[in-house]
This record gives sequence, structure tokens and C-alpha cells, in this order.
Amino acid sequence: MIKEFTADFEYLHKTRSQKQIIGGHKDTIDIMKNYINSESRILDIGERNPLTGRIEEYFKCHIENTEGDLDVNFNIPSNNYSIILFSHVIEHLFNPLYTLLRIKRVMDNNTVLIILLPQRTKLLWTKGHYHEIDNYRIRLLFKRAGLKVIHNRKDRINRGFWFYLTGLRPMLRLLLEYNIAYILKLNEKDSD
Repeated sequence: MIKEFTADFEYLHKTRSQKQIIGGHKDTIDIMKNYINSESRILDIGERNPLTGRIEEYFKCHIENTEGDLDVNFNIPSNNYSIILFSHVIEHLFNPLYTLLRIKRVMDNNTVLIILLPQRTKLLWTKGHYHEIDNYRIRLLFKRAGLKVIHNRKDRINRGFWFYLTGLRPMLRLLLEYNIAYILKLNEKDSD
């Protein structure tokens, strides 16, 4: 992943308050409640970030992270994870199929892969995202990678009231910007 595509993420975490960051993680934690237990082994794709620590704090667990460039070569610390979290990273990659195929290697039939990404109209696309992937195309990508969607969820992004009053584009975000969560498992035909 090239640095300029991560600039928006870094800027967002530097400019938002801790309260906004924690509030933004609420939907992710709500999703994970359905899949996590005391024996869960969790992998977070990408570098440690505020969400990683928030999940560890909330569930009182340990999360491992990948190391290296997700587009070219990266290390996964172990095998056989029960939950793999891929939160707001896939849209920053040049080759998300490569990354998904690498992740698939450490999945078994019980592993749950949780992918979160923004979904918004073209007018709101950002230069920090190499891909803005709509529902149709992301499902094709999952199918090509040998993964199947078992559940998905769409949540409105809440950036705080004052943000929406700072211009036309911010106001449009109130109506046209969502977080999408996809819960995936191995496609049974491909896991043999």
C-alpha cells in the first residue's frame, strides 16, 4: 500500500477527537460481538491502529496484526484464526485480490472474515482510496477470491453535527455515505 493512499486515514485520526474515534468503532464492535468468544484468535489486517486497541480493551483479548506491504508481500504471524478483521484497508490497496488470496490461506471452515469499507456516491470519492468499491463489484471480488458472504450490514457514518455544516460535500456525506460490513467464510467448494 503506498503512503499517499493512507494519508486520509492518518489525517482522520489526527483531527478527530477520541470520543469520535471510539464512537466510530461502535458498529465494528457490535458486529464482532456475534462472533467473538474467550477462545477467539483474532487477526487484524494492516498495522495496529486505534480500532485494534479498542477491540482488545472491549473484549479483553489479544489481536495480532500483519506486517509488510499488503499489495506485494506481507507476513501473517500464525495460522488458524477464528476471526480476521479487515477494516477500512481494502479500498487503499492496488491489488485487493492478492491480499484476499493470502488471507484465505490462514482461514479454515470456521474462520469468519469481517471486511468493512466505506460506500458512497462518486461525488464523494477521495483521492486516498485507490478503489471505491460498490456492492456489485465487491461481491464479484469475494467470489473470485473463493469467499462467500454470509451476512452484510450497512450503517450510516456519523461524523458529528458540525462537520456537515462546513460545506456542500460534507452536507452530501450526511445523505450519501455509509460503512458496509461484509461477514465472509470460505466458499465450501473452494475449501476442499
